[in-house]
Amino acid sequence: MQKAGTKQYEMMVDPKDKLNAIPDFIENIFQVTPLDNDCESIAMAMEPVCNNIAELLDAGCHEQAARLFIQLTLATAKHFMSDEHWACFDDNYTPDYLLGGLVEQFRRKIMENDFSKNAMDILWLGKQELAGMESVREYGYPCIDLYDMFW
Repeated sequence: MQKAGTKQYEMMVDPKDKLNAIPDFIENIFQVTPLDNDCESIAMAMEPVCNNIAELLDAGCHEQAARLFIQLTLATAKHFMSDEHWACFDDNYTPDYLLGGLVEQFRRKIMENDFSKNAMDILWLGKQELAGMESVREYGYPCIDLYDMFW
């Protein structure tokens, strides 16, 4: 049993199923050079993937949406450190703003009680993986505190 917030539930997704296999089309988002203020060009490159995630949610493809969201978030966290995104913004890291908008869309679906258990498991496992990443531990990006709204 895993504890999510105050709920107890059994995992349906195999915890050994790595979520961190980031597809090339997501990795390519982060090839933008040079980095601009607030990493806005990266956020612009993320928008089609974010739109795809929103469309998957609306279509009821929750597991696919959750997996793609976690892959995008993991890639953002990885590149935040490796590409030194932390040096490119003052107050607003634009990619994190986009991810926060997706968190809100997931929250709405979850609150409608129209969300699969497997998709919740994917989000939970992804949050656990993100929590161990340097960008989250040292800088708070991407902001996984928002994910607490899921539980």
